[in-house]
Amino acid sequence: MQFIDIKTTRSLMATIHEVYGDDFQGINLGVFSRRVGRAMDTLGFRDPFLLDRALREKNDTFYDRFLSLLVPTSTEMFRDPAFWRSLRELLLDDLLGKYGQELSCWVASPDHTEELYSLLIVLEELGLRRHAKIYYSYLGESERARMLAGEISAAKASTDVANYTRYSGTGDLGDYLQIKNRGRYLRQDLLEGVQAIRTSASFPNWYTGQMHLVLCRNQFLYFSPSLSERNLQVISKSMVSGGILALGIKERLGNLGNSCTFIALNEEEGLYRNQPRNG
Repeated sequence: MQFIDIKTTRSLMATIHEVYGDDFQGINLGVFSRRVGRAMDTLGFRDPFLLDRALREKNDTFYDRFLSLLVPTSTEMFRDPAFWRSLRELLLDDLLGKYGQELSCWVASPDHTEELYSLLIVLEELGLRRHAKIYYSYLGESERARMLAGEISAAKASTDVANYTRYSGTGDLGDYLQIKNRGRYLRQDLLEGVQAIRTSASFPNWYTGQMHLVLCRNQFLYFSPSLSERNLQVISKSMVSGGILALGIKERLGNLGNSCTFIALNEEEGLYRNQPRNG
């Protein structure tokens, strides 16, 4: 993998922002440079100057391919099964009792469609899927197409089944999947009505005071302190008072310079409540 120095990394971030409007300038520079280095290897660029020149040509097809290579490879369905059990309990015992079946949920992680698919299955098993409004952040058009198709990595099939079993789902994971062209896909009826929201590292101020649940697991690990604070503010403003934020087991809100209104519900699993606001 090619090494890209910090100065060049900043320059590429600036080019992307200038030409395409995507803001990655709050991403950890080391993480971003490694991802760009891997993308260059795949695309056949030996010199970051040539990549910069190609980006400046404003070729949307090329840029979408580049973005798809920045996104980490697919994760697992029901990753960290204890987290999903805890979230299910909160949905049942907390949100459902307060707000009823018509919940609004935002999967704000633009690089893990398996998070979305897992949530859809949880809601289906609770009898909430057809009532809930689901929003999903995506980075590039190829990722959006993959999400809408319901494509799931075949390489992790056994891991997905093991995770679902440990989650203690009420059915069989295969009940929610379809096999097409030797690939695995989520059942299309589960994806009906999911709304895709174009985003980048800097979350858009696209919604206000409507979300009951926001999933943004293990994303803040890659954000600078200022971007973390900004994105937390965006998430907080998007949520109802008493809504639930899921950060995941690798992060603690106290480490993010939290000046928002979140309090811990289950810090071990990274689950927080958006505190009711005065007035």
